[in-house]
Amino acid sequence: MSSLLVQQLAGIYPGLQITLDEPRPEHLSLQQDNSRSLQRLLEHEMQQHPRAGRLYWSARCWNLLLWQPVLVSLVAVQGLQCQLKLDQLGQQFGEGWVAGIVLPPGALEESSGELIQHQAAELEQFAEAWLVQLNRVVRMNPALARGLLADRLLGLLLHFQSAWGMNNTALQALATHWLQALKLEKTSRLVTGVTTRGREELLLERKTCCQHYRRDDGELCLTCPRLQPQDKQQRLLQEKAIHYVAT
Repeated sequence: MSSLLVQQLAGIYPGLQITLDEPRPEHLSLQQDNSRSLQRLLEHEMQQHPRAGRLYWSARCWNLLLWQPVLVSLVAVQGLQCQLKLDQLGQQFGEGWVAGIVLPPGALEESSGELIQHQAAELEQFAEAWLVQLNRVVRMNPALARGLLADRLLGLLLHFQSAWGMNNTALQALATHWLQALKLEKTSRLVTGVTTRGREELLLERKTCCQHYRRDDGELCLTCPRLQPQDKQQRLLQEKAIHYVAT
């Protein structure tokens, strides 16, 4: 089953390394205290962007911690109809990056019943546990954390739309199902925009700011809630807003 997950990810997210093994102490894992590792991630961001401030540093660390678990959760459920035990995962990391998953035996299992509901509960518990650990190193606003989680989920669904062969109606329904299961309905959403050629595109309408603009080289993101609605819609349609997987 784990090898099938590797194959699925290789097809829709090439380049992501997955190691089928037990996490080791040098990995990020909820099986241990990660304070020193999180401090390394934080110090890198502080050194790279010293004037950005705590809101940016904490948001950046949070996004690094969550992007892979959200990714593999979606693929396990939508691609394999399986449940993934996220608390068993390990993540590879270095100076300013988190990329590479360590997947132990037994982490992926078949599940009956409401798969999205089950995996959403896993993801919610996983996020809460990491929020506790991150707060030992840098204070992270819980509302900001939940909003960024919702944005990551929807951005990945948009990224996978063509690979999964889903039309806008089906993807919108799937996004709503995930958000409801995570109790994040009010934090983010997909909206429909019409391009100049008359084609309807689903776009990510965020209600949470990722704080990127606080960097010296930063600016308001394409989907930033600080943008005026008309400016946001125009920029979204121009650039199609389906690349928010980037960390």
